[in-house]
Amino acid sequence: MFRLFDKTVVKEMRRVEPDITIIANGEHRYIDTTYRRGSGPSFDEYAYRFDGLGDCENENALLSLFSPWLLDIEQLRARRQSPYHQPLPRITLSASLTNKGNFRLEWEPTYYENGKCDFVHHPTYGGPSFSDRPENELLFLRGVGEAMMHLRIDRREKPKGPIRGNIDGAFLYALYEHVADLVRRLSVLFDITWLQRFNITEELGEDGKRHLLMAYLESRQEQEVREAQLRIEAISNELDSIFTSLGLTPDDYDMLHASVSTDTKGGDEISNMGFNRRLTQVLKTRSRKANSRTVMTIERLLKESEDLRDRYNVDM
Repeated sequence: MFRLFDKTVVKEMRRVEPDITIIANGEHRYIDTTYRRGSGPSFDEYAYRFDGLGDCENENALLSLFSPWLLDIEQLRARRQSPYHQPLPRITLSASLTNKGNFRLEWEPTYYENGKCDFVHHPTYGGPSFSDRPENELLFLRGVGEAMMHLRIDRREKPKGPIRGNIDGAFLYALYEHVADLVRRLSVLFDITWLQRFNITEELGEDGKRHLLMAYLESRQEQEVREAQLRIEAISNELDSIFTSLGLTPDDYDMLHASVSTDTKGGDEISNMGFNRRLTQVLKTRSRKANSRTVMTIERLLKESEDLRDRYNVDM
């Protein structure tokens, strides 16, 4: 799954300072790694952190999660939509940092409105098991909080591009890929919801290499808001493309839309189909490329954007 770096490789970086290559799922990620001299962990400490990625998963927790006796078979059968449909058990994952800055990935059953879930036996939350780790803790790794702090400090001085001390970035990249790989394995047998997830922001630099800009914990609500913002931005770009093809500006469309809205016979409301037909006729006086399908697309995108803004209180 991962090619991890032993102490010899990491110490060798002190002499030649090459790029670190992280291999995950057949993809190569190249990260500039000019070491932060005079501060931060030693090379031995970084080697210890990378080595920790090799055994950071709680095998006992994973084995118990995949045990069929945990499942509520009757509850799963009640969720079947057809004789050929087999619903996946629903679990909720949550990533967090301990007070000492160690990373934890935990799971719990996803509960429905009636208080039920797809499991009859639940793990011991937060309590020690015979393996000295909580039974619901899938992954545990030390030093993550410190690496995130170093990355934030470096990015204050240089918001973009390669930075000094980016071994922290390599370490956080490796953790991100490790969590993503674990989630991919779990998603084969489980329907996963995130309560809080570990995420990164990166850019492709002019040198053709990926640079880590930020690593952070993101709640479900923050994730939904971010996805809504991305969707609103995509809608805006799509509308700009449509208006350009029509030879109109957004203001021109708004003006024509308003004129049709106020031009009703006797003040009576008209159906959406009738409104779109009338708006198409008005648009054709300004653009020969206007047609009913284009108008329906514009109206659908505008409504979707408005609904997202209202739902997530997004102002862009």
